Amino acid sequence: MLGDTAPFDEWADRDDPPLSVWRTVKAWIDTAGNRPWLYLSVPVEDLSNRPFDEVRSAVVPGTAVQVYYRHQYATNIVDVIAVVTD
Repeated sequence: MLGDTAPFDEWADRDDPPLSVWRTVKAWIDTAGNRPWLYLSVPVEDLSNRPFDEVRSAVVPGTAVQVYYRHQYATNIVDVIAVVTD
C-alpha cells in the first residue's frame, strides 16, 4: 500500500520534468506501492532497518529518474523517501 509520496511532488516541482516522464514515474511509484520487490530495484542496506523495514532504490525504466522508497514490513506501507534525476 502506498503511503507518503511528498518527495515525488517535491521532485516534480524542483525538476519540472516533461509530462511523459512525470506520468511514467508516477505510474511506476503507484505500482511499486503494491509490489515493492518486483521492479528493477535493489536494497539499500545502509538505510534499511531489518527486520522492520527495507529501503530500496531503482531507476524507473525509460527514464533517468531514481526513486528511493521504504517498505515497512509490519504495515506493508511503501513510503517514497527521495526522487532524483540522474
